[in-house]
Amino acid sequence: GRIGLSQNEIRKMMGRIYLERCETLLYSDVLDTPEYLWYDDRYETSYQEMKEYLDFSQRIQNLHTRMEVLDDLLQLLNTLADSSHASHLE
Repeated sequence: GRIGLSQNEIRKMMGRIYLERCETLLYSDVLDTPEYLWYDDRYETSYQEMKEYLDFSQRIQNLHTRMEVLDDLLQLLNTLADSSHASHLE
């Protein structure tokens, strides 16, 4: 089959996925207990209940899994594009 993307486009997409993964990891600090609860823990139970209700941990894990799948697919496409380019050079 043919790959409808150039190697450059594939690599740009891989870079975007990498940046999104990093950004998701940086913003996943919502899973940590906020600093103000360290000093006044009256609301910690409410915070934990809200976190469980909104299912943050599972949602972030789902994002990571989806990004891993996209990254694997793009790496495969990149490998195919590399081998296609190499065979054209021969």
